Amino acid sequence: MRNAPSIDVVFGPSRLAAAVTGIAALATLVVALALPAPPLVQAIVGAVILTWAWSTLRSVALRAGSAGVVALHLGADRLVVVRHVDGRSVAGHLRTATYVSPLVTSVVWRPDGAWRTLMAFEVTRARALLESGRPLVAALPRRLGLELAGVIAGGLRICARIDAVDGDVFTRRPTLRARDWCAVAYHALLMRRAARCARQAR
Repeated sequence: MRNAPSIDVVFGPSRLAAAVTGIAALATLVVALALPAPPLVQAIVGAVILTWAWSTLRSVALRAGSAGVVALHLGADRLVVVRHVDGRSVAGHLRTATYVSPLVTSVVWRPDGAWRTLMAFEVTRARALLESGRPLVAALPRRLGLELAGVIAGGLRICARIDAVDGDVFTRRPTLRARDWCAVAYHALLMRRAARCARQAR
């Protein structure tokens, strides 16, 4: 039996990806702005959506920025090598969830070796972003501040769960159980109370 030939694909700018990204961002923005919320919250949500849209447009549609993928090599042994705009190459192996059809192809792969390092970096970055939102808990009204505290506490709990499985989110997907939700609620209430006390102390 002959081995399947290797495949090399070079990616260029995509008008279709740009159109899909633009439509998705516009629809999300319209829905977010239609929800009843204070102008400050709507402004923050709008800024987040526009930032995501611009980042996705650069990396997926324009193939620019460090996250942009410009080439893909698929070997006969299911080896995948992805080359980024900045010249970085990341190797991994094809997953069984990969889907191929005449119209749509979805390549699902997992990097080798560097995955745990990448996950550790991303978890550290997520923690820093969540912690940076603590001052908003005191600045927002009671209900919104409590909801934001819950989001922060839940995000930190998920980060802890990812650390507990050493970044292996494929075979040991982190989930929050009943006791985790109780801990999230407890820490959210503590965070809200501490923020309120800090505001009153000023």
